[in-house]
Amino acid sequence: MVHKGWFHPEMHTMEVDIGDTHYQGHYIIATSTAVSQGLWLRRGFPNDTVTTINSNSAKAVMNSPDGKHLFCDFLFEARRVLGECKSAANLTYRLVSQGQ
Repeated sequence: MVHKGWFHPEMHTMEVDIGDTHYQGHYIIATSTAVSQGLWLRRGFPNDTVTTINSNSAKAVMNSPDGKHLFCDFLFEARRVLGECKSAANLTYRLVSQGQ
């Protein structure tokens, strides 16, 4: 069965209709930070470098007006998405967007 959904990368939100239930919510992109020390400067202090790494992995929580929840894990590239969502009743839905 195919359900209709929308992925909004510019606002970090998504929504889907499953049967008569409309879910909507936000997603968070996995981000990490690395700090490394480079060469020592003349006055005895190290030259620190901070690098922020954004991945294409994200997690989402979507809620319906009647209090139901979907928890999603997915990968994305531009407007294309591949992953899965699980309901509180432990039903699993495949999450696919072709970016159209």
